[in-house]
Amino acid sequence: MDLCITSKAHSLTLDKKPVPFSESVKWVSEAGFTQMDYGMNCKVLGQDNWKQLSEEHLRIASDSGISFHFAHLPYDYPRSNDAAAWNDFLRCTLRGIELCRDFGVAAAAIHPCTFMVPSYDHDSERKRVLAFMDPIVEKAQKEGVKLALENMRGAGMHPDKPLVRYGTEVDDIIDLADTLGIGICWDTGHGSISGQKQYGSILKIGPRLLEVHLNDNYAENDIHLAPFQGLINWGEVAQALVDVGYHDSLNFEVTANRLPEQAGIHFIHALHGCGEYIRSLMETAENSKK
Repeated sequence: MDLCITSKAHSLTLDKKPVPFSESVKWVSEAGFTQMDYGMNCKVLGQDNWKQLSEEHLRIASDSGISFHFAHLPYDYPRSNDAAAWNDFLRCTLRGIELCRDFGVAAAAIHPCTFMVPSYDHDSERKRVLAFMDPIVEKAQKEGVKLALENMRGAGMHPDKPLVRYGTEVDDIIDLADTLGIGICWDTGHGSISGQKQYGSILKIGPRLLEVHLNDNYAENDIHLAPFQGLINWGEVAQALVDVGYHDSLNFEVTANRLPEQAGIHFIHALHGCGEYIRSLMETAENSKK
């Protein structure tokens, strides 16, 4: 089982300046990772040379022995209800699917495009999400790309405001994925914030699970801590992955962007060590079943 990490692992300096992609790849490679989850956004996919820019990222990664095993489709949604802006967003997402096809990714995570609100009508939100997803699913099927619908984060255990969100409950994500005929990406951090039980949720998802986003938190904010830095029981996560027969890569959605460079490079190494430990927990759980 390989260890994978987001392509944003080292994308910003402590003072928010962008880091060259080649430097991020260097850190990840030296830490022992062999795979990246390629994060996409409309800032790149909206440009005329979107394909060349992304292919250059692939070349840089490949030269260091890193493959783009997973991908994350855009979620930098328009900030208005302007139809043209949303059409541009869809165009960028469909371009992202073409990249997934060309890069040969195992699965591409996609958000269901839901938001935290004071209240919502369940059936209306479900209908809206299905309509949003339909052209994306159609394109993915045409290009032979596997989509993984990601569970969303809620407002946390002690929110400042009473907010709710469709797509945080595991049953809703399963319903949407089954209706659309696609797989699921389980984000452990989102599940924690939304009060979803890790073991039970992963067990419910079962063979629909195509990828994971592994990160930790204190069930309040989506702070993407390394495993074992928050409240998540990683023994339960490992056992659940074994019990549903998950054999794909352990994918870490954690970055060193909040650390100074001298600490960040060691942090990426430590994150790889967390991955090795979770993998050993899974191996122990596998052996106990024999």
